[in-house]
Amino acid sequence: MNKIPAVRTQPRSYCRLLLIALTGLILFPPVPSLAGEHAQPVTYIEGQESYPLDLHLEILEDRSNRLTIDEVTSPFLSSRFVLNRQQNPNMGFSASAFWLRFTPAANFSTDRKWLLEFAYPLLDQVEVYLPDGKGGFFRKTTGDAQPFASREIQNRNLLVILPQEALSGSPIYVKVKSESTLSFPVNIWSARAFIKKSHNEQFILGIYYGIILVMIIYSLLLLFTLKDIGYLYHLIFIVTFGMFQIIMNGTAYEYLWPEMIWWNSNSLPVFICLSCFGATAFTRNFLETKRQSPLLDRILAVCSALGLFSALLPFLSNYVVSIKVAASEAFICIIFIMITAILCMKRKYRPARYFILAWSMFYIGIIVLVVRAFGFLNNDFLFIYGPQIGSALTVILLALALADRINIMKEETFAAQEQYRSIVENATEGIYRTDPEGRILMVNPSLARTFGYDSPEEVLAGNIDLDDIYVHPEDRLKLRETLFLDNVVQNFETEMYRKDRSRINVLLNLRAVKDGNDKTLYVEGMLTDITSMKRAEEITMAKEAAEAASKAKSAFLATMSHEIRTPMNGVIGLTSMLLKKTGPVDYPKYLKMIRESAGRLMNIINDILDLSRIEAGKLEINTTRFDIRQTIRHALDMLRLDAEKKGLEMHWTIPDTLPTHLVGDPVRITQVLINLVANAIKFTRVGRIDLELLIDREKEGEIDLHFMVRDTGIGVAPAETRNIFNAFTQADSSHSRKYGGTGLGLAICHQLVSLMDGKIWVESNTAPDGNHSGNGSTFHFTLTLGISEPEKNGKDADGENDGLPTKTSLRILLVDDEEINRLVAAENIRQQGWHVEEAENGHQALAALQGNRFDLVLMDLEMPDMDGFETTGLIRAGEAGTGDHLPIIAITAHAVKGYHEKCLAAGMDDYLTKPFKQEHLIDMITKHARK
Repeated sequence: MNKIPAVRTQPRSYCRLLLIALTGLILFPPVPSLAGEHAQPVTYIEGQESYPLDLHLEILEDRSNRLTIDEVTSPFLSSRFVLNRQQNPNMGFSASAFWLRFTPAANFSTDRKWLLEFAYPLLDQVEVYLPDGKGGFFRKTTGDAQPFASREIQNRNLLVILPQEALSGSPIYVKVKSESTLSFPVNIWSARAFIKKSHNEQFILGIYYGIILVMIIYSLLLLFTLKDIGYLYHLIFIVTFGMFQIIMNGTAYEYLWPEMIWWNSNSLPVFICLSCFGATAFTRNFLETKRQSPLLDRILAVCSALGLFSALLPFLSNYVVSIKVAASEAFICIIFIMITAILCMKRKYRPARYFILAWSMFYIGIIVLVVRAFGFLNNDFLFIYGPQIGSALTVILLALALADRINIMKEETFAAQEQYRSIVENATEGIYRTDPEGRILMVNPSLARTFGYDSPEEVLAGNIDLDDIYVHPEDRLKLRETLFLDNVVQNFETEMYRKDRSRINVLLNLRAVKDGNDKTLYVEGMLTDITSMKRAEEITMAKEAAEAASKAKSAFLATMSHEIRTPMNGVIGLTSMLLKKTGPVDYPKYLKMIRESAGRLMNIINDILDLSRIEAGKLEINTTRFDIRQTIRHALDMLRLDAEKKGLEMHWTIPDTLPTHLVGDPVRITQVLINLVANAIKFTRVGRIDLELLIDREKEGEIDLHFMVRDTGIGVAPAETRNIFNAFTQADSSHSRKYGGTGLGLAICHQLVSLMDGKIWVESNTAPDGNHSGNGSTFHFTLTLGISEPEKNGKDADGENDGLPTKTSLRILLVDDEEINRLVAAENIRQQGWHVEEAENGHQALAALQGNRFDLVLMDLEMPDMDGFETTGLIRAGEAGTGDHLPIIAITAHAVKGYHEKCLAAGMDDYLTKPFKQEHLIDMITKHARK
């Protein structure tokens, strides 16, 4: 015989050859011979105690399951039996019944007892028809479809006693039917030899079951000790696979459930499927397939899930379906388990070594079982018990693999600890550990240096109180609350004291390390000194803010230049045109246009001055008693003409329960309302403007008011609402070009409301994409004002001159060095029917007062030769001791804080800012004049 040379195969080739071999043996088994050939009788040989019947069998398939012994023994069917050429014939899964026929020779010894054994305990129904010596047959039955106690001989295999008359040279017939695989390992034994063989088997199986039991206990101990879920999966696999073996060997039916016929059959697919679940789950955990091969991990996860689901099939379907699914599941699982193991070994995953070796033993046992079943191996001990030996070695080697993984984990843990120690000691960041109460357990050299200590030992010896190193102790409380609530704190910034009490900015990252009972063991953290970074950030932010401010102010100046020059151009252009006109001129029209341009210019200057005063902190809120309804009406009346020009409706709503007289600053409230309503008019093309006042809360002496100015204009995009109240800003730079304006009005509103301890915000109806929807905006502001009781004399604080008689014979001295200013003021005074005299400076004013009596003096402050302050001082000095007092009203272009007080200190009675409206001038004169 030629010797076949050994071939070295790679893991992939090994797996491929194994798969081909198994598939070939299953798909292409040896087949029985054709009908017409007859088996040789079983001849007794002196001294031989057992006789395998496989090659002495003739087989007839009964697809109808209805043939009787009389029909089978008829000449027609008797000739259709087929000679079996397989050792241990196997018909696989079949719904047919099979008739077996063999003929024992007549020379069988009569001095001993003979037994017919069916060495496959899972056969459901076995009917043995024995010759009765009278030309007929008597029947004996056995199988796992009957209670175990009904068996003629109580043994895990199926046994029938052969009486002497049955061994007379006549054929013996056997009918076999089963839902499991139809395997016919049939033997004739002498009773003495079978007892010896049975004892040997029991001894060997006892060793096997003992190994399984020891491995179960070993896995249980490791599971409870290490609490690793991998040992749970290993335990599930060992228990379920052990149960599978006990069922396959017939031991379970003999000792565990001898009366449970249905469960004895259906428990086999249940434990096969559960074994598949345990094996695949253990493989995923042990080989770390998520990291090694995500694709195979997903396949094994599906196999695990299918294993659990398939274990329920016996309860939902019949045995045939369940056992076929279980067998297919097992075949697929073992193939993918080995493929995964080989792949992990190729990737240098060390624990895969024992794993492949363990499963190789299992595969060898399966191969031996299949090859022996097809008659290619003899009945030596190793071949008979190959599956048990292979599975026992698999279980033992898997346990060793687990132990090896523990050693690997110890080595990795030690290496990780050494690496961690090196990282901690050499890290540039400060690393530390504290107990749950905050006592420092460990610090690294970097943290010690950060806090000004020479070494970590000095820090630990100092018993540092963490409460003492936080500049803001409340930060530590906040840190601990977050830590024990979320178990982690990330990027927490705070200030701490160094050893020398100097301050540093630090960034903290912490986590609480807990045990299995959710109890905090310790807290470990990382501290980074960000002092230099914070200073650099502050410098960068200041630089960026300065650049942004510079850009904003540059844009503002450009806008302001345009806004100022436009009305100025109107004034200059219209006056030049009037001067050049020689024919008839529509003076009212042009003068009205000049006044509108001048008014617009005045509003711009007032906004700039107000904002500068607010930013300089020189604008004060003056609290007085006022009529809130009159204030709102006055604000809206000033803008009603502008709204009517654009065809807009204006409405306002005030609760009837609102008190009439409140305490606050009516001037600033009016200014806010005018700015918001004017803004609404500017950005609304069609529709209406609504002002609504709500009472949020009213208590003794105070009331919380909520003002809302609503329009139907272009709206404000959400992203722009954040900056809309900033100085020098409009929501969109194109608005200044399209609608005009400086962008100061809303900034002034924001500052004024803040000075009055209120809040201001905007809501706008915009599309989801942020574009303006055209449904308008609503500006809100809230104020808390005092409630004032009505005065007993019936006079309002803001109208105390309402009942005074008109002064028709006043003499006014107007002092101003600017001719145009004197012209404007004098004309306004003369329109009231009053007499006015003019002076260009202080000297002329004093000269005019000599020998003339005036009812009031309008005094400019800044004049050449003698200014208003000096002139007023001389006037008051001349009045000293006379009891006389001449009212003096200061008229100046200065609108900054301090000038009002300076005027009163110089002896003046009141203060009027240029430019002024005629009604303001007349009110001032009426209020202070002597008559």
